[in-house]
Amino acid sequence: MRGLSVLILATIAYSPPSAAKRVFYNAGNLEGWGYILKENKGTVELDKDIANNGNTSIKMTQTYTPGYQGRYHSEVHHNNRGYKRNDEFFYGFSFRLMEDWDFQNQSYNLAQFIANHEGAGHGNDDWKPSSLFWLEED
Repeated sequence: MRGLSVLILATIAYSPPSAAKRVFYNAGNLEGWGYILKENKGTVELDKDIANNGNTSIKMTQTYTPGYQGRYHSEVHHNNRGYKRNDEFFYGFSFRLMEDWDFQNQSYNLAQFIANHEGAGHGNDDWKPSSLFWLEED
């Protein structure tokens, strides 16, 4: 067993350093995003009252409008590059619902990651959600 431990430690010691690098980081501010999207009556603003890491966070709101038939996106975008096969990215985020959040009989999408499904036959828009995070009552 001791020989195996020495072999593992020697392998680790002589392994090349990781090639991983941070390509984007945002600690809760509006700078550095590719663009900010606010549809209908949506808002995207800096919040100084709530922060997970640092002194600020990004607060996104949306308001239901009877008769409105468009999308309800309030979001920030980073680099519109999308994913390609064998890409490996890691993301972290947190969210908080208002204390008086009123659940309705529907789901609410919190975040989505988009991938370019080039040639997938979606007309002129091959950018489609590849992962979604949502809320449902209970």
